[in-house]
Amino acid sequence: MMQFTLIKDIRKNSSFRWMLVGLLGAEILFLPLHLLLNGLKIGWYPAQIIDTIVGNEEAFIDPLPFEELLLQAHTNLFYSVILLTLVLAIYIRTLASPEKVLPIMAILYASALFAQVALILVPWFGYFAAICWLISMWSWHLLSAWISILSLRYLLVR
Repeated sequence: MMQFTLIKDIRKNSSFRWMLVGLLGAEILFLPLHLLLNGLKIGWYPAQIIDTIVGNEEAFIDPLPFEELLLQAHTNLFYSVILLTLVLAIYIRTLASPEKVLPIMAILYASALFAQVALILVPWFGYFAAICWLISMWSWHLLSAWISILSLRYLLVR
């Protein structure tokens, strides 16, 4: 990985370029699949999210235990930090200077963190927290996919 900092133009080193293309391709595949997993597991709409987390006696839906909700938020936060660090490191190295990436980086990390906090707050704030979770979850996924596609385009187009 030390080669990542020593190579002046990544596009000239074909083996390293293809390794980064594979990594970005895996990240681009992971992002929609992660959204699909969260949608199927927790819900697509605020009412579904509240029913899954808080439960619904009329529909005989048991509430999600708080420990499981914390575990879900913790693992999501862990994966999002690793993924965003990789995406932003490649983006900085390929396309942008660190100064230009700072606002994008702040938005990405803040929305990923806020998504997990909003998920934990759904039992107390209900509909509002569910909407905040949906917006922040979609925003960091779409923005990181956009950055990954830009970096992938830079690596593939000569």
